[in-house]
Amino acid sequence: MTTIKLSAKTFGTASTVNNLTLSTMQVTVDDLIQVVRDMDTLLTSFLSIFNIPKNYSSIVFKVIYGLIIFFSCFSLIGLILLAFFNMIKFRHLMYFSFIVISIITLFTLIIAFLCAIIFPLFTWVCYFLNYSL
Repeated sequence: MTTIKLSAKTFGTASTVNNLTLSTMQVTVDDLIQVVRDMDTLLTSFLSIFNIPKNYSSIVFKVIYGLIIFFSCFSLIGLILLAFFNMIKFRHLMYFSFIVISIITLFTLIIAFLCAIIFPLFTWVCYFLNYSL
């Protein structure tokens, strides 16, 4: 009987120590959860900065395509006037529109090169962060 009593007493003291250890671990895990939530909030606010250029970039591309279509129609009008009505003066209209279209296409080519360099880097960084977290 004394062995059972002694074993019960030992188990009671061990369970008290285990309860203290578990409560300490629970506090540590709660702190870790809070740190991860803070990092998530910080990363979300940082990545929200990149949504702003995305909204404006679609507008810029629509404007660029609109300008290309506008100047193409402009040069087509000059071509029709030159071909059918033999108005030589309208060749300057075509030259002007061709120069503007060339400048716009060079500008979009530069944007395409920059996007081809930047977008894969952002993708790789996001994959790395996703894997690291």
